[in-house]
Amino acid sequence: MSCVLTVSTDIAARRGIIGYMTDKKEEEAKALLDRLGTERKELEAKLDDVQKETHDAIVDVLMARTLGPSEVARRVQYDRQHVARIAKKAGVPPLREATVVSRAKASVPKEPRAAVTPPRQQVTQAIPEPLDLSGISPEVADLSAPRVRELAASAENREPKWVAEIREEHPGADGLRLCYLIVDTGFRMGRKPPELADRPSTEKEATG
Repeated sequence: MSCVLTVSTDIAARRGIIGYMTDKKEEEAKALLDRLGTERKELEAKLDDVQKETHDAIVDVLMARTLGPSEVARRVQYDRQHVARIAKKAGVPPLREATVVSRAKASVPKEPRAAVTPPRQQVTQAIPEPLDLSGISPEVADLSAPRVRELAASAENREPKWVAEIREEHPGADGLRLCYLIVDTGFRMGRKPPELADRPSTEKEATG
């Protein structure tokens, strides 16, 4: 019994120490956050005061014409447009008043300039030769060129070896005709695109 009592007492003591350490860490964390929050509020209050004092000084200097807006902006390290907004909001008059002549010019509408028509140039464009679709199934020949290119690229990504064999069989085929040949070969083998899935191939029609 004495041994069991000693163990129980030891566990209780350890639990007490652990609980004390946990409470201490919580108190330290709370104190740290409280201190930082207080310091942040104090800094924000100081920043607001400095900003208000800076804006008042900008208005006073510009109103007295002691320095120009560009010099003021450079001194306070503000953007020139920001200084202009502060001055305008405070009612600071512009540095140069509009003269009678400038007002008169501003009131006269400007006549639109006649558009200059560039000289006509004769552009000679080569007439593209018709695409050779001989030997291509009518169903595949009806597909648009962009769609055929897309299908051929997809087939090459999935089965590059199979497409390489088609290239070897038709070494003289150009880019677009080769795409039609790839799609047509797949169509005859039953690899039909969605838009031709319900249509039988030419070979089956001929044998049927």
